[in-house]
Amino acid sequence: FAGFHRDASAAVRGTGDAILLVDRGLHQIINTRVPYGTRLPQIVDADTAGKVFATGKPAIGGLVTGPVARRPVFSVIVPVNLDGEVRYVLILSPEPTRLSRILEPQYLPDGWVARVSDQNGLILARSTRHRELFGKPVPADDTGQSTGRPGLIKTRDRDGAPVLIANVWSELSGWRSAVWVPLAIL
Repeated sequence: FAGFHRDASAAVRGTGDAILLVDRGLHQIINTRVPYGTRLPQIVDADTAGKVFATGKPAIGGLVTGPVARRPVFSVIVPVNLDGEVRYVLILSPEPTRLSRILEPQYLPDGWVARVSDQNGLILARSTRHRELFGKPVPADDTGQSTGRPGLIKTRDRDGAPVLIANVWSELSGWRSAVWVPLAIL
């Protein structure tokens, strides 16, 4: 474990990302945010890790406040199989701001906005106002729940302007991507 911690720490050095190794009891064995041997708590996103242990398939968690990171984080979790069983899960906890860089405004026409939110409706990234709204809930009236499926809905943005919003949910993560444009621009 000490050698793995050393190599994993080197792999994520300078990125803001972290790698964790978790046992079936959901205890962290390794967390590259702290030196090897540091006493570590159980993980916060027990549901997602439990799903990986139960199914043996990767999963993506939602936004949680990490007890070691002491800030909002999310996780990409994969099983570690030994002797035909899932003995551990390996977690990549990427720097959340990485998502906002993907949505930077130069990729969208003026006035358009893009957003990614987790399966709990918390904002993970926005092409505008990211710092202000990161971790906040998606407004209830633009969830797309009124239609019950991905697609287009007319609603109002946070500032009350009428917008047309397109939503799509990921089957893998439950996350939602949305893009909207003020009706005045259309």
